[in-house]
Amino acid sequence: MGMKKKVLIVGSDSAIGTEIVNHFKDKYDLIGLSRKKINNSITNHVFDLDKTDISGLPDISADICIVFSSITDIDVCEKFPKKAFKTNVEGTKKIFDALKINKIKRLIYFSTGTVVSGYDTPMNENMTPSPPNVYSVTKHLAEKEIKNYSEFFDSIVIRPFFVYGPNTRHNRLIYNLITNIAKKNTINLNIDAKPKINPIYIDDVIQIIQLLVENKNNISFDCINIAGNEVVSIKELAEKISKILKTSIIFKESENNSKNIIADITKLKEKYNYKFQFKLDEGLERMIFAMQNKNLI
Repeated sequence: MGMKKKVLIVGSDSAIGTEIVNHFKDKYDLIGLSRKKINNSITNHVFDLDKTDISGLPDISADICIVFSSITDIDVCEKFPKKAFKTNVEGTKKIFDALKINKIKRLIYFSTGTVVSGYDTPMNENMTPSPPNVYSVTKHLAEKEIKNYSEFFDSIVIRPFFVYGPNTRHNRLIYNLITNIAKKNTINLNIDAKPKINPIYIDDVIQIIQLLVENKNNISFDCINIAGNEVVSIKELAEKISKILKTSIIFKESENNSKNIIADITKLKEKYNYKFQFKLDEGLERMIFAMQNKNLI
């Protein structure tokens, strides 16, 4: 039996980082890097990217690095743009510099689908970036930095669209829809129930990341949208949730307009040959069941 791949997870305390640790800990030799001390079964180092030079980094030699760490709260980024830039761009660049020094083989960087926005049609990876807020701008700038390191290690940028699951942050769209429908709150709809979206269940995200960890091709640099295989309007999504909850739903139509936020996932399906594991209905059922067990609804 060969040696396990050594995988560094930067942001091991983040929502998706925590899920990755739980799923990868038996498959790989994991090292975590986080802002705060966490209790799990892997070696985890505490490191503040904002305050420390890379010379203060612990040993992070690994085969592959997955970067989740950033300030992801859009409102916080809008209120404190300098802090967002310092963490999401300058702090992340410190990690890239450390990976170069440690001769890592591959970087997988978790960006955001909203690096591209404003299109009503499905958005592919080659469309001109048009980040709509400070958070998305910082992610776009970090993506641009990555290209400067492609001669030192393979770099894969992941642009996720509407990830959902049992441990989703409480300010996310699907979490909010579930809680509001469970409370019988009115669901406000934009014109034509937009945006249409194609959300992706967390377990599919994990499988995609594992696919990229195991990919043996020389990639140099690539950018991949990850989103679900089913497109729904907000109204259709709410109706699916209310059916699972077995409750009625009240809609209120507004005059607000919105563009769709649909990811083109052709590259994910064709170049990387990904086969989706979870249908939208099944993912929603799992998430709602978990929330009920935690008395969140």
